[in-house]
Amino acid sequence: MNPRKLAKLRRDIEGLRQRLAAIKGRELEKIATRLGRRLAGGRGKEPPWVSDELPHRNPITIPRHGGNKDFKPKTARNILDQFELDLDELEEKYGTE
Repeated sequence: MNPRKLAKLRRDIEGLRQRLAAIKGRELEKIATRLGRRLAGGRGKEPPWVSDELPHRNPITIPRHGGNKDFKPKTARNILDQFELDLDELEEKYGTE
């Protein structure tokens, strides 16, 4: 993970914040993967995503209710908040541009 990738991730998360009412689960799963998280277990409607880069961070659940529906804004905001905490720690670990 380099500072350029971290800056791109930050821009992508901010872009998602601009349209909280229209975020799909697959978009959040892609961001989780780019942050170094992986699906742990993979079963159920709210599987946990754990961080290999930051093992001390709590798992994040990304709901899979009803296929690829839009999330409620508060749910999306809470998940994005957790992603930003990951991103802050990764920037400390790898530095910023």
